[in-house]
Amino acid sequence: MRGLFLAAIALGSVAQAGNLLVLPIAGDTAGSENLRTLSRLYREELEARHPEGLASGAFAACRDPECARAAASAAGAEEVVYSEAYPLGSRWIFTSTALTLRDGSAFHQRLTALSVEDFDAVARRMAEAVSQHKSVESIASLDNSTQREAETGPERRRSVYSSGGSLGFLWPLGSSFSYQRYIRTSIGRYGPTDNEGPITHVSWMNAWELKRDLFLNGELAFEFLEGAPVVGGDLTLDHLFFQGDVAPFAGAGMGLHYVPADEDHRPRKRNSGPTLNAETGLMLFRTYDLHVLLRGRYRLILNTDVDQGFVTDVAVTYKMKRIRENAEESRMPVIAKVAAAALFGAVMLWFFSSISD
Repeated sequence: MRGLFLAAIALGSVAQAGNLLVLPIAGDTAGSENLRTLSRLYREELEARHPEGLASGAFAACRDPECARAAASAAGAEEVVYSEAYPLGSRWIFTSTALTLRDGSAFHQRLTALSVEDFDAVARRMAEAVSQHKSVESIASLDNSTQREAETGPERRRSVYSSGGSLGFLWPLGSSFSYQRYIRTSIGRYGPTDNEGPITHVSWMNAWELKRDLFLNGELAFEFLEGAPVVGGDLTLDHLFFQGDVAPFAGAGMGLHYVPADEDHRPRKRNSGPTLNAETGLMLFRTYDLHVLLRGRYRLILNTDVDQGFVTDVAVTYKMKRIRENAEESRMPVIAKVAAAALFGAVMLWFFSSISD
């Protein structure tokens, strides 16, 4: 009985595996070597996105849905992908269709490769689009950008670097940031003033879009308190969860912040300190030059008072350089910019520390 039960599970696993049949790419025999290369790359990309495996069998390429449907039926697959590629001058036009046998629905996409060197990116981009049933434009990223996009850039996005600013509020937790608000009472003593509502927050941002849907944000922030402002810098790495124009994100980072000293601060009290942060939010217009970010961030300053709070803000950044210019730029200028921002932040912290002593 146990053997029959295990056999039933094994048969069920076989029935569920290989539900997708990937046919060879159809095309002219003159470019057969290139077609075999593209077919192999495309199949590998689709296989990586279907852990249950692909349907097996030796089938010829198909150019129409009737041929593809017949091949899928023979293989016992529920869905079939058939494709075609043909040269147009020095370029290659690649089309692919995912056909579902159950309801007869078809999903069709098309891409252009400037050369055979573009096959890898084209195969990856098409596999992502067909697997998710999304357009090739909506799943565009630095990992699957084609040579044409690298040279001319998408119509709506010119750069992987953007700069801008944010405006919002710092919401202190408990007595954080309130100790530095001291007033003279009627009996001549100093006493802390409670925070009356949120504290205004502004920042200057520099962001770099990286591969694998990551973006790095370097930020110099100011919060305006009575007396001197809170000032500091953060470096945050975020992950974007969608590749469309409305993309939620989350990430974490660290930095260095300075909080103004009390008017009667204790000796050796440390007002500045390393900072940890975690944030989440929503990026709007991701594929455009102009980005709008709605953010919520938790900040923890490791100073003597362990100041902490939440920052909510709206940020706007704009891309100013073309993608190709950024792609050809060495890494040293980026490192130099980050180092310069860090040096500027350190100087600012030293300045405020010196005037508060």
